[in-house]
Order: sequence, then C-alpha cells, then structure tokens
Amino acid sequence: MNYYAPLAPNSEQRLPLSYCPISAGEALENSDDYELLDVNELITGGNEGFVAYRVTGDSMVEQILPGYLVFVDPFCAPQLGDTIAAYLNGKTCIKILERRTTRLYLVAANKKYSPKEITAKDDFRILGVVKGHLAVYSKK
Repeated sequence: MNYYAPLAPNSEQRLPLSYCPISAGEALENSDDYELLDVNELITGGNEGFVAYRVTGDSMVEQILPGYLVFVDPFCAPQLGDTIAAYLNGKTCIKILERRTTRLYLVAANKKYSPKEITAKDDFRILGVVKGHLAVYSKK
C-alpha cells in the first residue's frame, strides 16, 4: 500500500496568517492584521511534482516524528547530507544520504539504528529530497 499523495503547487483556499507573533513565553499584544497564506505554495515554492508522505517508524526521531507529513521534491538533485525518500528492495524509507570512503549509505537520525550500505545487489532509487515536514496531530 502506498502512503503518499500528490501535492498541488498552489492552494485554492488560503489561510489567514496573523502579522502578530504568538509567544510561548510572556504574552504579547494582539493584532487583527493578517495576510492570506498559501500553504501549498509555501511548501512547494510554487513547483509541481511534490509528494507528501505520512511518516511511520522511529528511525528519524531526532528530526521527524511518526505521524508527521514529509514533503518530497522528486526533481531536486540530492546532495550528500540531504534527507531523502528512497526505494530500497521493494520498500520505501526516509534517511540521510551519506558517503563513507567510496561507499554510499542510508543513515538514520536515531543512533540506535545502524547505517545501511547500498550495494550493487540492492534495488535502490532515490524518490526525492525531503524539503520540509509538518507535525499533524489528530484527535484519535
């Protein structure tokens, strides 16, 4: 089962974004001034082709928690150190792309997982670069 959804480069409905910051410390003065924010354009930069995936598992918990949505640009050329979405031997995952000596690895942010070396025997392809993520909370 695939857990992805294509993301339009622009929204049909925009959300109000307050000009007034909100404090997690001392309360701030309130303002009714706002602009309309296009969340899709903010995520995609207005580019088409982005895909959103819902995250499961804990291998990226130092950066991305289970239940988050990650936004993947399949047209962005991956660089070493990027967090990528990958297809590996019939499964999909998100990991950090690293090279160690002459070998390529998929590395988890959670140190309890060992890096996975990519070899010529693996069915491997990069699905895209993770360009952002969003914490999504449900009432379940």
